[in-house]
Amino acid sequence: MYVGDVQFQKRPSRNIITGEIYPIQARRYLENHHEGIVGRELWQKAQTRLRSFKVKDC
Repeated sequence: MYVGDVQFQKRPSRNIITGEIYPIQARRYLENHHEGIVGRELWQKAQTRLRSFKVKDC
């Protein structure tokens, strides 16, 4: 979202009779949907740094 990407339909529709998810309505992820407020390169650097702070299991 901050870099301009967006994910639609987090809860896809299901067939009422079978209960199966419609294959067409699977998750949709669109890159560059809108102008981001943070550059992608800066976003990736921040995510890498945040991952380095996570405590690892011993």
